[in-house]
Amino acid sequence: MTRIPPDLATRLILVASLIGAPSAFAASACKGLERPTCEGKMDCRWVKGYKKQNGSQVSGYCRSSQRKTHNSDQGMDKASSSKQ
Repeated sequence: MTRIPPDLATRLILVASLIGAPSAFAASACKGLERPTCEGKMDCRWVKGYKKQNGSQVSGYCRSSQRKTHNSDQGMDKASSSKQ
């Protein structure tokens, strides 16, 4: 019986895990959308254009909006949250 070298086994496990998780490498559904389309999607948000410190201009673009987590409201001021 032939044994698999440990480094080969590690590589095979790594490749299998990458194949099993294609969503981690999938392109954003928001990438490349024009502003009106972007603003119409719940999962996307429009980022305004801006000027970098080196003087180069960055055009506005669409990106996926951050998912809210269960702990997202922990940053609220306790006084304002107790008044609600």
